[in-house]
Amino acid sequence: MREVAAAARVSIKTVSRVVNGEPGVTPRLSARVTAAVERVGYRHNLTASSLRRTDGRSSTIGVLLEDLANPFSSALARSIEDVASERGVLVLAASSDEDANRERELVAAFASRRVDGLIIVPASHDHSYLLSERRAGTAIVFVDRPPAFLDADTVLTDNVAGVRRGVRHLVNHGHRRIAYLGDLQTIATASMRYEGYLEELAANNLDVDDKIVHLDRHGIESAEVATIGLFSGKRPPTALFTGQNLITIGAFRALRKLALHNEVALVGFDDILLADLLEPGITVIAQDPSAIGRAAAELLFRRLDGDHSPSAHHVVPTRLINDALGRRLAELLAADGASLAMASYGPEPTTIAVAEVDGAGLAEYEFFVDGTSAPNLTPAMVPDQLAPEIRAIHLGTLGLVLEPMASTLAELVRREGGKRLVMLDPNVRPALVNDEVEYRERLDGLIAQSAIVKASETDFGWLHPGLGYKAAADRVLKAGVRLVIVTLGAQGAYATTDHFHVDVPAPPVEVVDTIGAGDAFSAAFLAWLYDHHDLQADIRLEPHELRSALEFACLAASLTCARAGAEPPTRAELERAIS
Repeated sequence: MREVAAAARVSIKTVSRVVNGEPGVTPRLSARVTAAVERVGYRHNLTASSLRRTDGRSSTIGVLLEDLANPFSSALARSIEDVASERGVLVLAASSDEDANRERELVAAFASRRVDGLIIVPASHDHSYLLSERRAGTAIVFVDRPPAFLDADTVLTDNVAGVRRGVRHLVNHGHRRIAYLGDLQTIATASMRYEGYLEELAANNLDVDDKIVHLDRHGIESAEVATIGLFSGKRPPTALFTGQNLITIGAFRALRKLALHNEVALVGFDDILLADLLEPGITVIAQDPSAIGRAAAELLFRRLDGDHSPSAHHVVPTRLINDALGRRLAELLAADGASLAMASYGPEPTTIAVAEVDGAGLAEYEFFVDGTSAPNLTPAMVPDQLAPEIRAIHLGTLGLVLEPMASTLAELVRREGGKRLVMLDPNVRPALVNDEVEYRERLDGLIAQSAIVKASETDFGWLHPGLGYKAAADRVLKAGVRLVIVTLGAQGAYATTDHFHVDVPAPPVEVVDTIGAGDAFSAAFLAWLYDHHDLQADIRLEPHELRSALEFACLAASLTCARAGAEPPTRAELERAIS
């Protein structure tokens, strides 16, 4: 630190204030210190800083999970990390491997590193050893399972109700002989899930046959062996409920080996990767590890902020998912690198649109909405705070029409509009609008809170009948929008701000169809802004920058039109086309 002070020609105290993010330093002086830090190669010693802090905080929390390699645990850890990162807090994570002694050793290791709080998936059956940690001021939240001999905050899944829902699903499909494979009964959640199995059988006046119940099966191989045994007897079951995701994988492997995977119904607790790609797809009772982790982290930080109210106990509901199409879409998104941390899943089938293409490649759409998932986005599914890496919100089409989704998104934009860039694409579907007056009022409100409004020439004609697209764009601009973009199909795009406007032609291509072209345009425009560090609520582009962004977006839309279906180009394809 002395070397930095000398290089920046400031006092050591000024350097300390800059590296610790304290107030009282002018931007010019802060920039000088930051530049000196980079020249000298100084690395901030957070451990030393925490020892000097008056509150004794280390800005770290410990997360103890069953097995970080398990998809459930990794999703849990990621959602905790997302909340922690908003506060500049580092997450230290470890696996207990269902070993009570290892749990205690890891807790001691976290404590020796002066973590501010602990989030624990418990393996031990006596957590009274944590009383000393709590007296020392360490906040503690238990997830997935309750603690033993300790009153503490918990965030749990509705294990009993979830299993009952899955067994009921099998009963409703005519099954009466339903086998059960459960995890170690020393695990609280495994015991609860078996309890749910027994309760639902009793509710349907079905007897329990111990011959088709296998408990204490831990891991894929154990479940595979047990499943083969189940179907080697004289009266094999017609359906199978598995109490954990790895057990589900083992059971499915066995059914494949026995060539019974198309004959035996299988429902598993916990979603598994690629469940929709299996043949047949597996119905699952899905937990929401992202919601569990987010709730646990928010509860932990409330305690660290001084909340001393009695222990809180949250239960996150499960959902039965047997929608192979939706799961396939999720897998494709994940394969393309999209985060599904904020995706919501439900028992409803995925909403679909069927496109009919005319001779010119123009598409007419028929939407299948009733009873599907799209409308069912509720405020409870939206986190109280968005992760800092979420810098833009894009919305439109069905999201502006169907309730409660439309109101949920409108409230999100109202809450986040001043913090993040909002891009609105009305993509008007008059056939889906039941109340045009209400729809126009909602749209006007969203337009006023958006930084960018992008719409087709046809949409602007519906929004402002009788006006040309340029006059309509000027009308929208006066609502407080920073940038209005009109897409003109093969003619390219027109954009206007308070100070200038830009026209850009579209690259000529042989049109196969126009499906997905508008969305490809929007995605590419946002990608350009991201690449050029302009993805911000108060977006301000120079004319040459706006022209470049529009050319990039028009290229993406044109390449999409040159192939069948909604298949936008990859970044590599765009870069090759540009070069």
